[in-house]
Amino acid sequence: MAHQQILRTSTLPPLDRRIAYAREILNYWMERARTRRQLRSLDDRILEDIGMTRHQAAAESAKYFWQH
Repeated sequence: MAHQQILRTSTLPPLDRRIAYAREILNYWMERARTRRQLRSLDDRILEDIGMTRHQAAAESAKYFWQH
């Protein structure tokens, strides 16, 4: 994940590093929530193209944003 890279290479003070890490996590979660909303809106033809069933898409989009 990108947020792990920040902690390894950053020369920021500890508090700034933690704030940057939290920001990266929040951005990652927001992206995950957005893509799950989009998945929910796909039609069956597109789901078939990406190799998912309606049931799989519903199960994935029902997850909370922090769940893998």
